[in-house]
Amino acid sequence: DLRRRLVRTIGDPEIRFREDPIRILRAIKFAARLGFEIEPKTLEALKRTRAEIPKAAAPRILEEINRFCRGGAARKSFVLLRSSGVFPVLLPELAKHYGNRETTWGMLFDLLDGIDRRQAAGVECSTGEILTALMLPAIYEQLGWDENGNAEQPQGLDVREVVTSLLRPIA
Repeated sequence: DLRRRLVRTIGDPEIRFREDPIRILRAIKFAARLGFEIEPKTLEALKRTRAEIPKAAAPRILEEINRFCRGGAARKSFVLLRSSGVFPVLLPELAKHYGNRETTWGMLFDLLDGIDRRQAAGVECSTGEILTALMLPAIYEQLGWDENGNAEQPQGLDVREVVTSLLRPIA
C-alpha cells in the first residue's frame, strides 16, 4: 500500500469505522497529508459510515479538524471532506451555508491555502484562526462583503450576533 500510495484500513473498513468513527477523519487526514488515494473499498465504507462521526466525542473531532489544518494539507483535507460527503456530517452548521456555491468553497480553499503557507513557514494556527477560516465563507455576505473583497457594513448589523449565531451550534 505504501508503494501504491494507498490508505486502507486493517480488517473490514466498515467495522473499523463503526468501532471508531474518528478513523474516517484520520483516513482523510493521512490521504491528504501524504498525497495518497483512499483504497476504493475503504472509501466506499467511509461514505457508508460517515453518519457515525457525530457519535465520536466532540473534543476528538475538534482535534482532528485542528490536525487537518496544522498538518500542511488543510486544503487537500477539506477537498477530500467535500468530495467524500463527510463535510456536511462533520460541520452541518457550515455545510448549509456552503452548499454547492463555488464562490464560498473557493474562498474557503484560499483561506486554507493561507493556513498551509503559514504552517510551511513554521507558524502554527490557533484553533480560533482555524474556526474563523471555516466560518468566514459562510457569513461574508451577511457582513457586507462581496466576492471581490469589497466591503460595506450593513446598517444596524450586530456582527457579534452574526458570528455567535453560527459559532454557538458548532461549539
